[in-house]
Amino acid sequence: MIACIGDSITYGYGVSNPAEEAWPALLDKKLGDGWQIVNFGVSGTTLLDEGAFPYRSTGNVEQAKELDPSIAFIMLGSNDSVDPRWSIESYRAQLSALVDELESASTHDVQIVLMAPPCTFYHLNSAARDESINQVLGEVIRPAVKDVAEEKGALYIDLYEFSEDHPEWFPDKLHPNEEGNAAFADYLYDQVFR
Repeated sequence: MIACIGDSITYGYGVSNPAEEAWPALLDKKLGDGWQIVNFGVSGTTLLDEGAFPYRSTGNVEQAKELDPSIAFIMLGSNDSVDPRWSIESYRAQLSALVDELESASTHDVQIVLMAPPCTFYHLNSAARDESINQVLGEVIRPAVKDVAEEKGALYIDLYEFSEDHPEWFPDKLHPNEEGNAAFADYLYDQVFR
């Protein structure tokens, strides 16, 4: 079993049929019958408990723990980057605590995969505020995710770097389309399962 914890990018907002076209569903197809992926993505959620819509408030952390997955993908931060209650110290601490919680609830060794969210392309609109969102993701959240992964012995996947030269994957500047989700699934397959 594989749990995918995240926001709208994990849920599949932006594709016509998330159950079949979001990256977790596409990765599930690539893996075949030996694995089952459960998509716990919830649009609009923040990692931070003090955020506007905390992921923890959805009950999906508890559901993911009950699943007792062998692998847990975690990608939260896109909504944190624009939340006025944002704090890098809280983000690091709560990401670390989430990893600990998933590991301590598991009946076996669980492979944690921490993913830096993809970049945004709002800055193509040339507004200074739009560029600041991408700066927070690329210069603050991305290294924080990498640091926590190193501290916790988790696998780190940099979807920011992977996506930064592909604005065509993000028609609304934030959410990947079918092509972007397929590229994510292929990349994750290569990074985690090969």
